[in-house]
Amino acid sequence: MALLYSLICNFQCNLIGRSGITLTQRSSRNQKPEGLSKTRIPLKVKESTSGIPQAVLMSGRWEQVTAVVRHWDVSETISDEKRMIKSYFEIITEGSISLRLFRNQVTGSWYREDLSLKD
Repeated sequence: MALLYSLICNFQCNLIGRSGITLTQRSSRNQKPEGLSKTRIPLKVKESTSGIPQAVLMSGRWEQVTAVVRHWDVSETISDEKRMIKSYFEIITEGSISLRLFRNQVTGSWYREDLSLKD
């Protein structure tokens, strides 16, 4: 059975300090996911009740997320049934580390993509 992946940009998220989150609705569009690597590294993430990453465990230390630069969802269609399978976030931490994370919506697990090993 062939899998058809489509990229749906749902929200562009920006964290405003630590006082709150502003979500800006973006129009949905279908396009081929670009630059997604096959290398995924398990990661511990503290998230808000709405699923936005708030902190990531890096080298044994929690790094606070200071900005969510971009957020999008990847879905799959099997036999005309569409479901979301991954939520991606491009973030910046308090230590000025830029990361691309994703949450597997089926298992609830978080991963970091190693962007240096793209196909």
